[in-house]
Amino acid sequence: MSTDPIPATEQARPIPGRFPGAPSLALTFIFAGVGYAFPLWLFAQDYPLNGPVSPEILNLNFLVAWMGLAHFVFAYSGQAKTLRRSGGSAPLLFGASLLIGGAILAFFRMRVSLRLFDAVIWVYFIPHFIKAELHFIKNCQPELCPNAWVLYWFPAVGFAFFTFALFGPISISFNTGILIAAAGLCIVAAFAGRVLQQLSEPAYAPFALLGFFFLGEGLVWGTYSKFMTPQFRQGLYVFHIAVASFYHYFRAYGFALRKMRWKNFGGYLLTVAAVNLGLIALGVCVAWHPAWRYAHYIFGLPYFTFWVGLHLISSDIFSGLRAGLRITSAPVTAAST
Repeated sequence: MSTDPIPATEQARPIPGRFPGAPSLALTFIFAGVGYAFPLWLFAQDYPLNGPVSPEILNLNFLVAWMGLAHFVFAYSGQAKTLRRSGGSAPLLFGASLLIGGAILAFFRMRVSLRLFDAVIWVYFIPHFIKAELHFIKNCQPELCPNAWVLYWFPAVGFAFFTFALFGPISISFNTGILIAAAGLCIVAAFAGRVLQQLSEPAYAPFALLGFFFLGEGLVWGTYSKFMTPQFRQGLYVFHIAVASFYHYFRAYGFALRKMRWKNFGGYLLTVAAVNLGLIALGVCVAWHPAWRYAHYIFGLPYFTFWVGLHLISSDIFSGLRAGLRITSAPVTAAST
């Protein structure tokens, strides 16, 4: 039996037949179903969005938002601990960059329609989601991926196409020729980015497939949109966001546990549960009391995408600082993506 060490490139590659994200995906399915089918309303009956959005989808959306706030708590905690360990001006630079990024984000939100702002943020979330996955599985090797950028932008383009097919002018959805032509341009761009090579590599194929999945869905639902009610259209979109969000939350917690080598399994899970349940409870209180004006800036649905956008900006700034400072490891007490 050979005792030669396994090359680093082989260690980094995923084990065939193994899907490390399966537990997170299982929890995602359950939480998406429970969020939709929960028999009690998490909000007051006179909540402004109740009616334009179905109560089931409002429940699901609130659950995504409040659990998202919990995810941000752990992410910011991990980023702060990592930068504090690096010393120097990194924490100050990170804070200043985040304030500037937040100001730009707030200005953009004020200048465009809320629907456009939300759509841009959720399209921006797709590359963040994929970069986090590549970080979690630690298999992003340039020699296996000649043009890794296509993994980020192609699924984002696909999701943008899906978003436009649902919420763009219905005259375009009626014209299936336009939809097919737009999808075709996206596919041509993907093949120009050498997506075919990534489809042939098991480590990257799921991310490349995600782009094709969104394009196919855009063609299906864009064509079918003439038969949709506004509630169905919004519900379809929120369900996609919920599944991606729940999966991302659970993957981040699982990644933190693996980095801790499961040494503090019970304590960490209790902390995660306490933070999530505490923020959900606060969110329910705010949703039932419209008079709590300032709390709605944090817990209210119209503002959730702002906090998502700030989290995405912070993650990109943190990644840049970590690369510049050559920080190779993050704290094991919190997910920092």
